[in-house]
Amino acid sequence: MFKKMFTKPEINPLDVLIHWNNPNEHLESNIGVYVLEQIKKNQDTLLFTIDISALRKSKRINTSDLSIKQISKDNWRLYFDEYTFFIEGSGFTKTPFLLEWKDSKEFVLTLYSYLSDQSRIYLKFYGNISDLSKEEYFSN
Repeated sequence: MFKKMFTKPEINPLDVLIHWNNPNEHLESNIGVYVLEQIKKNQDTLLFTIDISALRKSKRINTSDLSIKQISKDNWRLYFDEYTFFIEGSGFTKTPFLLEWKDSKEFVLTLYSYLSDQSRIYLKFYGNISDLSKEEYFSN
């Protein structure tokens, strides 16, 4: 019974993504990585932006150039274009993911990391489910 009290319940990413309506609440890192994998499966191209303080770069890439490698249970490396981004899924340096639906078809997945106490780097990936339903897009 003691172990049961401190065990996290399993979270179904599909349920979370279909019913998600809070763009200010963080997603678990594994669900954020799952969204990136679904973008890669369902879209040919992807628009991303990188914001570092007052600097911004936007670019469209082929999703075949997006690569996600799991390096341990809760850590991943994200490779895209000329960039590598380290995603941490636990601990004090956990990578925050935000999901915001712009309308019924378009969404923005944002992840960020701290450069210092006052500065962050933001990565935004723009997804479009086009003719698919949310269920079809995220369960393919």
